[in-house]
Amino acid sequence: MAASLSAQLSASQPWPGLAAYDESAQAFFQGRDAEAEALARLIRMAPLTVLYGRSGLGKSSLLKAGLFPRLRAACHLPVYLRLDFSSGAADPVEQIARRLAEEIAASGLEAPTRDPGESLWHWLHRKDFELWSADNRPWTPVLVFDQFEELFSRTGGDATRVGAVFEALADLAENRLERAVADSRRGREALDLITQRYRMLLSFREDFLPEVRAWQAQVPSLLRHDLRLVPMSREQAVGAVQRAGDAVLAPGVAAQLVDFVGALGQAAGTQTIEPALLSLCGAQLVRRLPAGGRIDATLLAEAGDDILADFYRDALAGLPDSVHRFIEDHLLQGDRTRGSYARAEALQQGFVTEAQLARLTDEHRLLRVEQDSGVPRIELIHDRLVDVVRAARDRRAALREAEAGQEAQRRAAEVHARQQAEAAAARLRRSQQGLVAALVVAVGMLGAALWQTRQARDARDEAVQARTVETIAKNAANENARLAETRLRQTTQLLREQYGWVGEWPSAPEDLRVQQALQADQVLRQRRGAAGVGGAGDKLAAAGGATGGATGGATGGAPTTSPVRIEAFVKGLDEDKVDNALRELGYAVERPAARVADTETNALWYGSAVPDEDIRVVALALMRAGVNLREIGPIQDTVAKRELPLIQLGASKRVVNAPVWTVERLLQAEFKR
Repeated sequence: MAASLSAQLSASQPWPGLAAYDESAQAFFQGRDAEAEALARLIRMAPLTVLYGRSGLGKSSLLKAGLFPRLRAACHLPVYLRLDFSSGAADPVEQIARRLAEEIAASGLEAPTRDPGESLWHWLHRKDFELWSADNRPWTPVLVFDQFEELFSRTGGDATRVGAVFEALADLAENRLERAVADSRRGREALDLITQRYRMLLSFREDFLPEVRAWQAQVPSLLRHDLRLVPMSREQAVGAVQRAGDAVLAPGVAAQLVDFVGALGQAAGTQTIEPALLSLCGAQLVRRLPAGGRIDATLLAEAGDDILADFYRDALAGLPDSVHRFIEDHLLQGDRTRGSYARAEALQQGFVTEAQLARLTDEHRLLRVEQDSGVPRIELIHDRLVDVVRAARDRRAALREAEAGQEAQRRAAEVHARQQAEAAAARLRRSQQGLVAALVVAVGMLGAALWQTRQARDARDEAVQARTVETIAKNAANENARLAETRLRQTTQLLREQYGWVGEWPSAPEDLRVQQALQADQVLRQRRGAAGVGGAGDKLAAAGGATGGATGGATGGAPTTSPVRIEAFVKGLDEDKVDNALRELGYAVERPAARVADTETNALWYGSAVPDEDIRVVALALMRAGVNLREIGPIQDTVAKRELPLIQLGASKRVVNAPVWTVERLLQAEFKR
């Protein structure tokens, strides 16, 4: 957290959640006095001290809020170090030297200035390296390396880089001559090669103890003075909660809060608690308090499960589905207990990345890494989370099952609709073929009859036969007109059902509108592939047949995922029509308020970064849905929007009488920029 955590904590909010306490918040940090005193004693005894423990036990808080005030009281200057081991960062040893200089200056201590290019070892071993306060008291710097495990986890396993850092720290810890000084005798008279006027402390997660221990041969004093941080006992936790939260806790609820947080099992007869979860639950409960209220058993019972569920949801927010599946499928053993998974295998199999694991262990503390027979294994930080994770897993499984059922229903409905359309089209074709055959036979028979009759009848009889032919032809024409009207009604109905455009049954002008819709659908299917537009195109093709028409323009369909987004200024007049037209295209659609509310959508504007093909695809989809486009042109909005990959759909009163765009005109158009 920031340097002023105390400004965010108060008697009414004494817990920082999962953030570490800092030195300014020491008054709120309770329950670790014995461990802080033990660390201070080890630092006074030896140049190198090691602190390690499981994730979630509060090592950073112990250092900042517990140890640092005690060091300052004993004239020791704590220099907090969280080294950056990324490839572009400064040399880690140079980072240490800079931080030391910064702390000396911030504390107002007098000290010799570090020469340009002077190594940290050389600076600390100069005979004139002494720190003096304004009241003439000597101070000793203490280099505190927090989360030192990042040397291994964030250097990509670069053995050369890890070795260089350890070599420099080993020279400091063991008071050995650094290589540059050992290779040259020049300037040694200005150095104190015996005294160590500094102290060092390494703090790291317990699961990295094997990596640290591998350097013990090079640094014999590495684990000679160490402190293993263990979970709080129940008595420690209850006392810490009561002292910190006295102003917000109802009488007797401190013990209930501790027992709830831990769901404390028995381990050798002693109950233990994770301080990180204790702080998390305390902070969340305070946020739910009414003004002037106190945490009581009722609030704890009502809010308890929600606290952990909210914590789980927030920890996984923004992470990919693979991380959710890894936790829910691999870190539960049955439905009641935690499981674990080898850290190396989880990374190798792509379930989680180093950065994601660091976020879930160090930042949100949802997970931790424990040693099991020498193998680091990932597990949930606490058994209390098992029910939350199981519920999340069951919800995801139910959602997948529901989605699969909906998809199966959709596919079945699509197949049924296609079969119905194909059957209707087949009946229509058979009817047409029968009518044509009947007409041919009738005309043939009539011709034979006329030939015979002309031999025996007079002119009056010939006139009668002529009227008969006229009647038959007229009846056939009427039947064809009836079939054409039936087909037009079928195609119009499909357009209505699929794309939402409405109106009276087509007259002659409306017939042109239907043909344009069919032609637009045919072109879209050619450009985006047979499955790219969905089932509606097949239905229309079956009902209306090929419409022909121009299919020129650029080939190749719009991509499934496009950088182009759409702003649709739709209104009640044609909202469904425009929504249904855009639904299958795959563009991101935003819905600003309509600027012209009393005119149907008639204009499409595009930014200069929109490809021509995207303009055509959107326009064709609108035509297919029955939208009468009367203007297609560049965006006339602000400069910023004119340059974007953005298509705007709306209404313009100035073009209500302009000609309606046709499919042929659209495919041949060259769009201005």
